[in-house]
Amino acid sequence: MADRRIYTWYYRRYDGKVIYVVAIAKDADTDEDVIIWTLNVYSDKRTYYTMSKRSFFDRIFIDGVRQPKFKRQIQMRITASAIENFEERFVKGMSIRKYAQAHGLNRGSVDHLQRKFFAALAQALRERDEADGRSRLQVK
Repeated sequence: MADRRIYTWYYRRYDGKVIYVVAIAKDADTDEDVIIWTLNVYSDKRTYYTMSKRSFFDRIFIDGVRQPKFKRQIQMRITASAIENFEERFVKGMSIRKYAQAHGLNRGSVDHLQRKFFAALAQALRERDEADGRSRLQVK
């Protein structure tokens, strides 16, 4: 079990729920590897869970087929609504004022959401690079 590698990344559980592995730690009492994970990566109030490495790599039977409990998600899909919002704001060149007016928001809220989006995107890219052991982002 010790030779199997777990990446800090998104995994899809057998029931379809997507989790994010935050870190791998050692149990202080048993010295066993423990996975620390969360369901909502970008929430201000995250709830963290732990699971043993052995349990993480368990295989389960679903409809008579033995499959892994978790599968690493190589390509995450962006939701259609997020793409529409991005296109409307940046591709079509809507100003913050017009975007806020169209969605019933104030300009400060739009600016806050925009900053939060870019911070989350930068963090996700940074975590991806750290997990893969290489740097794709260039800092100027």
